[in-house]
Amino acid sequence: MMIKKKKKKPEPEKQKESSNKSTPSPLSEQKQIKFQNNNNIIGGFDIQYIRKFYSDKDFIRKNAGLLPCENIENYEKASFNNNQSMNNLGLLILTKFRLIFRFQDPKMNNNNNISLDELSIPLFSISKIDKVIENKDGSYEIDIHTYDTRMAKFFIWAKDLKFFGDINQYAFPHNQKTNFEYPIDYCKYIKSKENFIDGWNIYNIKNEFIRQGINEQDGKLRFSEANKNYDICSTYPNLLLVPKISNDSKLSSFNRIKRRIPVCTYYYNNKNGFGSLWRSSQIDAEINSTDNALINDIISLNNKMYIFIVNKLKNNNENNENYFNVEKIFCDIEDYKFVQQSFKKVFEISQSSKIKMEQKFYSKLESTNWYLNIHLLLKYATDIKNLLLKNETILIHGKEGTDRTSQLISLVQLLIEPYYRTIKGFAILIEKDWISFGHPFGIRNGVFLDKNDDEKSPIFLQFLDCVHQLIVQFPNAFEFNHKFILFLANNYNLNIYGSFLFNCDKERKDNDAMNKTLSIWSDLFRDNDKYKNLYYDSDNIYIKINPNYSFSALEFWDEYFCQNCRFIENKSFFLNQEEKISFESPLEFFDYIKEEEVKKEEKQKLDMKMIKDFLYDIYLKCKNDDIFQSFDEDSKKQINFLGAREDEAKKQLENKFANIFGTTRK
Repeated sequence: MMIKKKKKKPEPEKQKESSNKSTPSPLSEQKQIKFQNNNNIIGGFDIQYIRKFYSDKDFIRKNAGLLPCENIENYEKASFNNNQSMNNLGLLILTKFRLIFRFQDPKMNNNNNISLDELSIPLFSISKIDKVIENKDGSYEIDIHTYDTRMAKFFIWAKDLKFFGDINQYAFPHNQKTNFEYPIDYCKYIKSKENFIDGWNIYNIKNEFIRQGINEQDGKLRFSEANKNYDICSTYPNLLLVPKISNDSKLSSFNRIKRRIPVCTYYYNNKNGFGSLWRSSQIDAEINSTDNALINDIISLNNKMYIFIVNKLKNNNENNENYFNVEKIFCDIEDYKFVQQSFKKVFEISQSSKIKMEQKFYSKLESTNWYLNIHLLLKYATDIKNLLLKNETILIHGKEGTDRTSQLISLVQLLIEPYYRTIKGFAILIEKDWISFGHPFGIRNGVFLDKNDDEKSPIFLQFLDCVHQLIVQFPNAFEFNHKFILFLANNYNLNIYGSFLFNCDKERKDNDAMNKTLSIWSDLFRDNDKYKNLYYDSDNIYIKINPNYSFSALEFWDEYFCQNCRFIENKSFFLNQEEKISFESPLEFFDYIKEEEVKKEEKQKLDMKMIKDFLYDIYLKCKNDDIFQSFDEDSKKQINFLGAREDEAKKQLENKFANIFGTTRK
C-alpha cells in the first residue's frame, strides 16, 4: 500500500506560479527533476554545495572516497537504481579500478547499511553493460551486470555517450595489462606501509604438515620433490606428501585426469595412531599397474581405505578388484554447472526488496536446490570426520578433484581441527586446499577474456556459505566473525588480490602475481580486530564439531544474498512490510529525513537508558556477591555504563547471568 504524505494547501500566489510549470514527461521522454527554489536553496541544499558537488573537481576528488593511488578518470551526474527521486541523485565516478556512486546527500554515503557492492563496482567484476534507454539529448540508462549475477542500474544525465564509452574502455580493455595498472600501484603503496603484512608468506606447505604431526624419520609418509618443476602435475603444489614406501617413479606414470595423482592433504595424529586424508582426480582410462601400486601403498598405511567419490555418475573406472580392503562411497553432490544454475535462481528470488514479505519465499528458495548441495557437503564431511577420528585412511576425488573435492576436504578439516577455525588457520586451509591444490579460480570466476562462460561457477562461494552455517550453529567455535567470510565472498574475485586470480600456483608464478598484486590476507590481517569474533572460546571447548545438516537447520545467508535488498529498502524508506511513503518535492523529502533522524536519536537514548537501568539493577542485586565484590571500582563503573566488550568484569557478569544474556563466556 502506497501512502502519500499530504501536501499543505498552497497560497494563491504560489499556486498561480506553479500553474505555469509544465508537467514532467515520462522517463522515455527525458523526465527532468524539478527543484523548488528558495533563495539559495536547491532540493534542501545550499546552492554553493550543489555547484561544488557536481562541477568542482577538487571537491569531487576529496569526497569520492578514493582508495590510495586511485585517480578519477571521468564522472557524470546520475540517478542510482534508475530511481529519479531526490534521495537517489548523485555522481557516478569512473576510475581505472571501479565505478563509484556518491549520493548528493552526504548522509546517504555514510550509512553503514549501504552495500559496497552497490556503491563501488570493480571494473574487473563487470561481465556486461547494457545501454537500455537513450534519449535525443544524450542522456541514457545503463544496466551493469557482474560475474556473480548482480545488477546495478544508473540513469546518466549527460549530453553524449562519452562517459558510457569510457566505462566500456576500462571495463573491457583490449590489453589485459590495463586491468592491472591500479592493482600494481595499490600493491606498491600497501607494501610501503610500516604495518604491512605479507600475506603471500603465511603458508609454507612443509611447515604446515610438520604442525599436523608429520615426522619423516619415524613416520610412514615423506615429502617428494618430484613435482618441483610441475612436471608431474601443473595444477598441484611443487612439494607433495606421499607414502614413504612409494618411490618417485610411482608418481610419474598415471592415468588420472590432468595427472592429479593421490597425495596426502591432511594428517590426523593422536595417541592411538593416525588417520589421513588424500585427494586426487578420477581415473581417466583403465587403471594401470603404477596407479594400482601407489593406491595399495596408501592402503597399507592402515590396512584399509575408504574412497569417497564426489560424482553423481557411478560409471567411473575404479574397481574394487584392483585394490585390497577398499570401501567406496558415492556422494551424489551436484557439479559446477548445477551450482551455477542454482546460484542464479537464489539471486533472482533474493533481489526483491520485499522478499521476506512473500509467503512462498522459503519454498522458492528450496526449489533452487542451492541448499541441497550444502546439506550434502555437511553430511558427507561429518561422515568423513567420524572415520578420521577412528584413524582411517580416506581418499576423496571428483572428476578432476578441484571443485567438490576442495569443498569437502576443507569442511572435514574445519570440523575436526580447531586450528583451522582461527583466522590464521583458516587462511592456511584456503591456501593449502584451494589455492595450492589448484581450484581453477580464474575459470570459475569467469574473469578472463578467453574464458568459457559455461565453466564459471561460484564453487568457493558455496563453501563459504557452508562455513556460514557452521558459524551460526557454533558461534563460540570460530575466531573469525561473519564479516570475515563476507569480505572473502565480496572480494575473492577481484584483480586487486592475486590470491584467487589464476587457476593454480604455476600460473601465479608465471604471471608474477606475488610481486604485482596483494595477497588477500594482507588486508584481512591488517584489520584483524575488525574480523574477530568477540565470543570466540579460545580454550577450544568445541574440539570437534558435529553440525546439524538437516534442511530445517540451514539458514539463508541474507548478509550476502540480500546486500542489494537491504540497500533498496533503506533508500526507499520502508516504514513496515505493507506501507511505503513517497514525496512530491525534494524539500518535503528532506524535511521528512530530518524528522526521522530526530526520532531515531530519541529512540537510541531511550534504549541506552533502559540497558543501563537493567545492568544497574543487576549490580544492585549482586553487589553482595563474592564474585562482584572482587571487581575494582573501574570495572563496576564499566558495568553500569555497558563498558568495554572485552572487559573481564563484563565476561564474569555474563557467566553469572547466562540465562539473561543467552551465552556463557570464560
